[in-house]
Amino acid sequence: MNRRCYALFGAAAVLAAGLSVSGCSQGFAPEDGGSSPAVSSTLPPPTPDDVVTDYPPSPSDSAPAVMMLGETYTYPDGLQLTVEQLPDGVIPESYGFVSPEVGTPYPVFRYTITNGGTVPFDPALASQTINYGPTGTAPGQLYGVGEGLQYWQGAVLPGQSQSLEVAYDMPVGQDVTITFTPSFEHMPAIFTNIPDPSPAP
Repeated sequence: MNRRCYALFGAAAVLAAGLSVSGCSQGFAPEDGGSSPAVSSTLPPPTPDDVVTDYPPSPSDSAPAVMMLGETYTYPDGLQLTVEQLPDGVIPESYGFVSPEVGTPYPVFRYTITNGGTVPFDPALASQTINYGPTGTAPGQLYGVGEGLQYWQGAVLPGQSQSLEVAYDMPVGQDVTITFTPSFEHMPAIFTNIPDPSPAP
């Protein structure tokens, strides 16, 4: 190919590039030199029917319930909680820890989860705390005493229950406030043996 052909090809390439740039400029810049027009949405504005305001209530939408020991609290989804105080125990001679001393009485509470719903419930994240006395002291749990489960184990099928029996290192005969939370999706239920202090209407 001679030099003349190279020159012709080069000129054609430059001309094509110039047309391309010119076309781009004409497509994005307004002819009058003003600002580019804003792109408008083709979606229609929302109507009142499109805005959801009545979300279905969840089990955690209400304040914690306060129940007396022995009563049962039922959530909207059918899950039920019960806390009962069992007969006091006494530290046996076979107890493998230094404290409390042998012969010391201790209180025992039974926590029960009953599945009144339609799907299995996993109590792995269930928790329970207890406070006693006028200052709300939190006692430690006693291990190796009493009977029954001391940890939640396995799923609770619809229509079935699971219970724990927990002993505490605290004096017997105390006023107690127990906070029982079955899962992160449920508000806690509060159980107590303290009569309602509010005056009667």
